[in-house]
Amino acid sequence: MSWTILIVEDEPLAREDLAHTLSLYHEELEIVQAATGTEALQLVQEREPKLIFLDINLPDISGLQVAEHISAMPIKHITQRIPIIFCTAYDEYALQAFQLRAYHYLLKPYDEQDIYAILKELQFNTQLNTQVNNRMNTQNTSQTRPSSIHACKLALPNENVTHYVMPEHIIFLEKQDKHVRVVTTQGTYFTTRTLQELERRLEPYLFFRCHKSFVISMRHAEQLSTYTTGTFNLLMSEGSTVPVSRNYVKELRYKLEI
Repeated sequence: MSWTILIVEDEPLAREDLAHTLSLYHEELEIVQAATGTEALQLVQEREPKLIFLDINLPDISGLQVAEHISAMPIKHITQRIPIIFCTAYDEYALQAFQLRAYHYLLKPYDEQDIYAILKELQFNTQLNTQVNNRMNTQNTSQTRPSSIHACKLALPNENVTHYVMPEHIIFLEKQDKHVRVVTTQGTYFTTRTLQELERRLEPYLFFRCHKSFVISMRHAEQLSTYTTGTFNLLMSEGSTVPVSRNYVKELRYKLEI
């Protein structure tokens, strides 16, 4: 998975914190850093990154101007637009960012799970992660998920009992303290399994993390609505309303809509 990520951020501590978060995702990521827009443009030419995390308020030129320059660059080895993730403490630039075809718009302080969700999405879309591709390839299912040939139900252990539910019956999952609440068409269950573990097991069955505390079944999503500025709610089939983080909306719509 060896690919280069460029961080453009004028605050050293914020830059190092993001670099550390990225380094924990995969050991073969190469992280390069820039403190100014001018330095960023030079590194784009020299290193040809696969992904850019770009602050908007920079000491020389704005991140929006940097993005404009990058989009016009003739980078010989890159055949597609470099995904740019704008990182800022202000939401008033969101419209301009998406007009520049920003891949995501992260508001500080951001959650590390938001960062990992973006990296995971990019791995799938650009086919940079062989393991992810193999898992999604039905020809290789027997190698990546050997138990899936016979398994048909999700085990939900909790204290002295284990419930088994069909994935298609699950509407959404919610992290609640040390347990995960699993809402299904048959009832509600609680399990000691982690949300991250359940998300990984359910991914092949059209499930999607829409919030750091929620994973939903796309089969049961019925209506997406704006709740407040920049925040969204998803109405599920049984009537529940699930929050959708701003950073997941674009990917959710991409996966839901024909």
